[in-house]
Amino acid sequence: MESCSSKGESTVASSVEAHTKIQLIINEMQHILDSSVQFDAAVEQQSTVSDEISRNIIGDKLFDHG
Repeated sequence: MESCSSKGESTVASSVEAHTKIQLIINEMQHILDSSVQFDAAVEQQSTVSDEISRNIIGDKLFDHG
């Protein structure tokens, strides 16, 4: 009986430890996802600015030659 109780307690402790580690992994994955979303937003903004600069340069060249 004591052996079963001891094994049960050990199993519970292992489960709690596994849960804690899984929660840490989930938190890290969420952090990576958040960073990825921020990176994607920055890339989108830089692309928009680059396109606008290109249009302005082309527009200025057409205006100067027109």
